[in-house]
Amino acid sequence: MKTEAKNLTNSPRNGWLHRTHLWKWMLGSLALPLALISSTTTGRANVYATDINVNGILTSASVPVGSPVTITYRLNQTADRGVKVNILNGNSNVAVLTGGSNLGLNSVVWTPTSSGTFHVSITAGASDVSGGSGNWTQISIDGTNTAAVYPLGMDVDKNTNSPYYGRVVVGCAADGSANGVTQMVGLYKANADGSPADEGAFGYAGYATNDSGNVGVGEMSQVGQDPYHNSNLPGIIRIAGDDRIYFLDDSGYGSVVACDMQATTNQIVINGGFLSLGYPDSLDNYANNPDLYDLNVGGIGWGQFDVAGFETGQPAVYLDDTGDYPGAGVWMYHLVNGAADPNDTVGTQVLAPDNSSIFVTGGGLSVDAKLDIFVSQLRVNDGDPLFRVFAFTNWNGGVLPPEGDGGNDTYAVPGAEAPAWAIGSGNDVLSGINDTVFNSRLNPTLVAVATQNGADATNGYAAYNGGITILGAMTGAVVVTNLDSANWYTSVAFDNVGNIYGCSQTTNFWRVWSPPGPNTNTTLAVATIVVPVQFIITKITASPTTPGCANLALDFTAPGNPAPSTFVVIGSATVNGTYTPVPGVLITGGLGSYQATFSNCSPMFYKIQKVNIITAD
Repeated sequence: MKTEAKNLTNSPRNGWLHRTHLWKWMLGSLALPLALISSTTTGRANVYATDINVNGILTSASVPVGSPVTITYRLNQTADRGVKVNILNGNSNVAVLTGGSNLGLNSVVWTPTSSGTFHVSITAGASDVSGGSGNWTQISIDGTNTAAVYPLGMDVDKNTNSPYYGRVVVGCAADGSANGVTQMVGLYKANADGSPADEGAFGYAGYATNDSGNVGVGEMSQVGQDPYHNSNLPGIIRIAGDDRIYFLDDSGYGSVVACDMQATTNQIVINGGFLSLGYPDSLDNYANNPDLYDLNVGGIGWGQFDVAGFETGQPAVYLDDTGDYPGAGVWMYHLVNGAADPNDTVGTQVLAPDNSSIFVTGGGLSVDAKLDIFVSQLRVNDGDPLFRVFAFTNWNGGVLPPEGDGGNDTYAVPGAEAPAWAIGSGNDVLSGINDTVFNSRLNPTLVAVATQNGADATNGYAAYNGGITILGAMTGAVVVTNLDSANWYTSVAFDNVGNIYGCSQTTNFWRVWSPPGPNTNTTLAVATIVVPVQFIITKITASPTTPGCANLALDFTAPGNPAPSTFVVIGSATVNGTYTPVPGVLITGGLGSYQATFSNCSPMFYKIQKVNIITAD
């Protein structure tokens, strides 16, 4: 394949197809020594708390006054400068606790002394992990928790309002074993410290039938099951602003699928590439435009994608045509109810092919909240003079065009979309790009590309370039080059605090690197501690009516002036038993003083309940 690629002097090698042929001998391969990485970046971000639970719950926990609350959290690395756990009531700090600072799971205990709704924020600090060298430093531990069998995609949840904030999702595209673990085809979910997700590591979202119709059993369909296509599933992975996992099914003509963060259910976002009859009016449809693109090379439809716009209320899926030469460029479809609008059979051609640069993409794309597009070409020939990485800024003024207009090429005239910057001409370090991401959807400052099986190199895996390169988002200037260049990387991601992640098919690990310098980061937990106001039973009276029964009156007080109808009486035959609503209760009163009357015919224990929260005995 390498010799054949060099003979294709006017076209890029199809990197997806090439990876499929390589997978059998790459599984279980040994990692080459980590290359020394130098950097002049001044980034400061690496340690932070995630997976914050209150009494084992990721959302809200209700506890009475005086009851101890256990707060657990995970650190992605050791916080040698300490951890502070702050208990907040509104903007006021009611308690500051010293938390554990170890990599992995830590806990603290707090006992509320008053009612209210309390939030938890955790601030962790760490010294310069580079030891003053200025290098980006690997902070992940190569082991069974970070093993990745034939990974094609990965991402990290950067949604700060999500209980899954910091979660790492890596795809496994082939059954196999590596680094002491055996994995099935699907999604592997981990906490930021590498530990398995609380509900379990593996999930396949019930997506057993791939785009080519092949079926897996208890997993996704895997590489090699389709004799006509690559069967790359799951491919590129994106975690979007709606807190769902999106992944590429590249087994046929390219489907994008979404699932929840626990990977239990799935939804088809869009299916079919340029051969699909699902979008008959779009410019990339071969049935209507047989002469528009050369279909002799490749045969894959959508090969890269991104899902963006949730932050600005403009959700859309962006796709590129990877398999053809020249390709159909980058396309956009509006999202409605989590899927491409079925009424829009046209889509919009965001970036059209430009024969002067052979804009084929295939190297990944990402779209920020301002509709800036960062996209790369998959180039593999030595000294290729064409650019490799591009930034197209503020596409269409940052506003999505109306649906149904893009098929007329209204918004993208071939050759007219001049990039804000383009880099990589003749730079073999940037050859073999497979993924392109940025560090922030709202304000990108860094762009990273993952490279695999690029042009000839002296320090790459099997003598071909690899590794991860980090660029400045404003100019494309190289910030870090040759990050772990000894190995091949199929995908790359940032977390929300600036660490960079990559998954490798030559090490069969996913790894994390931290920028140099000391740092401090604060995480506000989604979980809250609700301590209800106590209702005080001030008097109990009983008057016999029939043998064994009595009319019972419970006088109680409550702050404020809630309506009597907001209270119920619940009872149980034992003090620690199951309490259920008592029938026939009449509650009267107001202005903080109430009385509940009902008939009692057997020994019972009673509580006053308001809005389904047990508040007092």
